[in-house]
Amino acid sequence: MASKYGNPRGQAATDAKRKYNSKNYDRIYPYVKKGKKSVYQRAAKASGFDSINDMIESLMDERAAAVLGLSPERFAAEVQAAADAEQEKA
Repeated sequence: MASKYGNPRGQAATDAKRKYNSKNYDRIYPYVKKGKKSVYQRAAKASGFDSINDMIESLMDERAAAVLGLSPERFAAEVQAAADAEQEKA
C-alpha cells in the first residue's frame, strides 16, 4: 500500500529495493577527505549531472575507455558483456 508520500514504505519495500539493487548494481565505496563532497556536489550540479554518482560514473567511464583504448561504443559493449557474464553466474 502506498503511503501519503507516494512511495511504498516499510520492511517489505526496503527488502524489495535491496534485492533489486543487488541484482542490478555493483557497489563502489569511494572515501574522500572532509570538505570534498560539497565541492563535488557543486561541480556535479554546475556540470548538469543529476548527482555526484552520475558525474563519477560518467567520468570513470570516459577515463576507463581512454586508458583501455576503447571507443565509447566498444566500451559499452564490454560493459554489457561483463554484466551478462555476472548475470549468468547468478
